[in-house]
Amino acid sequence: MATDETLGSLSETLAPTDTPRRTRPARLVGLDARYVDLGPLAAGGMGELHRIRDTRFDRVIVLKVLKPNLAEHGEALRRFEHEARITALLEHPGVVAVHDRGRLWDGRPWFAMQEVRGRTFAELIDGIYVGAAPNRFNPGLDGWTFRRLVDAMGRVARTIAYAHEQQIVHRDIKPDNIMVGAFGEVLVMDWGIAWKVSETAPEGIIGTPAFMAPEQAEGRPIGPAADVYALGATLYALLAGCPPYQTRSGVLE
Repeated sequence: MATDETLGSLSETLAPTDTPRRTRPARLVGLDARYVDLGPLAAGGMGELHRIRDTRFDRVIVLKVLKPNLAEHGEALRRFEHEARITALLEHPGVVAVHDRGRLWDGRPWFAMQEVRGRTFAELIDGIYVGAAPNRFNPGLDGWTFRRLVDAMGRVARTIAYAHEQQIVHRDIKPDNIMVGAFGEVLVMDWGIAWKVSETAPEGIIGTPAFMAPEQAEGRPIGPAADVYALGATLYALLAGCPPYQTRSGVLE
């Protein structure tokens, strides 16, 4: 079964991280003169993240570029360009804004988007359970409380409702793919495996098993209802402190 784990998460959450220097990508070569590479942030399964300065608007944004070893990998290239296109289509406060796209001199595609500083929903859920009593939650990281996280879930649901109105199904909603910014922003990340309903239905099983709707886990046709299930599974993780199902090596237990 092709899952989020076995595919190496072909796209990753956009978040500045403290990735060890030995795993960080090198500075970009051949970037448009408009942009100045301020240094790498992180590297994931399919892409590298760099903080860059847009000299035209004198602002700092983030650039995601396909890894060098995947430049000739047709499926990775298709997924990367698909993620850029779908994310750009979703003009909503709950989705990271895409500002530009292009290719490096070596042909690798990239797209530039707003920088989001904050934490994942998964981190914030963990925070309210640390030392919590049986009948109450503790204030968590950065002052996030259980009530604030419930409110954030409402904003996530509205973002997904907007995506469904645009006939786009996310297919991988989970706490790790929700980003909460330092100023209260709540963003649904990682649209790399999203599906536009008007296009050919994707084949195979892909996603994160613990948050998959049954029809998605079985490889049957899915629609917006699969995202609704995943939202419910994410809410379950908030209420219980763990996913509705535990997984090992990408297989449902």
